[in-house]
Amino acid sequence: FEDSLLYFTSRRDITTGGKINPYNKLYFEDIYLSKAKRGKWGNAEQLDKPINTKHNDAIVDISPDGGEICIYRGHKGSGDLFNSQFKNGYWNKPGKMRKLNKGKYRESSVSVSRDSMTIYFISNRKGGQGRQDIWMSKKTIDGGKWQKPINLGPVVNTKYDEETVEISEDGRDLFFSSKGHNSMGGYDVFKTHRN
Repeated sequence: FEDSLLYFTSRRDITTGGKINPYNKLYFEDIYLSKAKRGKWGNAEQLDKPINTKHNDAIVDISPDGGEICIYRGHKGSGDLFNSQFKNGYWNKPGKMRKLNKGKYRESSVSVSRDSMTIYFISNRKGGQGRQDIWMSKKTIDGGKWQKPINLGPVVNTKYDEETVEISEDGRDLFFSSKGHNSMGGYDVFKTHRN
């Protein structure tokens, strides 16, 4: 077996800062890593600062080459997206994904295309079909900056909440959960195919 890495989010009493979120009375979230060797997962390791902070830190995506992670950081009911690159054996200080984050609005779940040039994410910003919608942004041709996000429109988004988005490896299928599209109640999982 090849060695493997699993990054995940967890609420534990050893959270960075050791505090409980006053809004939900649960420990703040931190990001952890587990390594598999010869088919067995090792003990979870809590990532150090600057990845984990004293507030909620959740890993929401990792690039196909494993060299970049997207993090959701939430505080007081809102939250933004950050990214960090793995260089010289360490994760860099996460930077805010400025073109994707929109002031007082909440941006959460993220999925990045295999070529790292397109990102799909959830936001409750104005201009959508409902409260939480799926938005998309492409990088400039040089790969340096994200462009202005575009709402995926009423074929994908509904007047109800969409959440948890994932693009397939070939970029043709988009998986997401939604309270709309005649769901069975609450969030159901849906798929849309790019023509």
